[in-house]
Amino acid sequence: MKLRKPKSVTLKKTLPWILLIALTAGIWNWRSADSVAPMVSQQESVSAPPVAKVVDAPVVAAQAAAALASVEPRPVVAEVADFRDWAKSYLVASETEKAAMLKQGKALAVAHTQRIAELIRLDPEQAIANAVPMVIRQDLPPSIVELLEDRVNIKASLTVNGNEPLPGQENSPDFKPYTRVVSTAEGDHWNAYVYGKRGQQRSLSATYINGVSVGYDMAV
Repeated sequence: MKLRKPKSVTLKKTLPWILLIALTAGIWNWRSADSVAPMVSQQESVSAPPVAKVVDAPVVAAQAAAALASVEPRPVVAEVADFRDWAKSYLVASETEKAAMLKQGKALAVAHTQRIAELIRLDPEQAIANAVPMVIRQDLPPSIVELLEDRVNIKASLTVNGNEPLPGQENSPDFKPYTRVVSTAEGDHWNAYVYGKRGQQRSLSATYINGVSVGYDMAV
């Protein structure tokens, strides 16, 4: 009986394939590591969100009062000055003091608004300049704000009408060659009193209106 030689040929053929597979795996791993590394290096560390600060009501009130004091000084009538002085005191007062100040504040607010109403017709620029600033309005109680002039910021039409004087009124100082009306799509109307470039504008079917109003009169 003859002994068979071991099949070394099979081993020789298989060994290169094993080495090739191992080499391929090594190359793949090397490339994978090479492609992943830049992605990891580009990651940014995320810091914890800042802790919210506790709002201190007296500090906020003091800031509002400072904002009122920083408003550009303008020549103002007594009613406007009186209400601003009251507002300064109110914003830095304690809750107990504020309750006691409301009655006086309402009376001053009414007088202030009546004067603004007069300025809308006589001097619309000064009416807007002397209106209570928004930074102050937002910190006043609703019972006071509802007594003040309204801030206007709307899209509406501006109609300009030319007028002819009645016989004998050609030289009257009360005669107005133009009257203007602001109207919204919802049916709201105001008599408009303008200054600056608005005085040169013709009728506009749609424009942005910014100003103040009291009742049916508006300064634009």
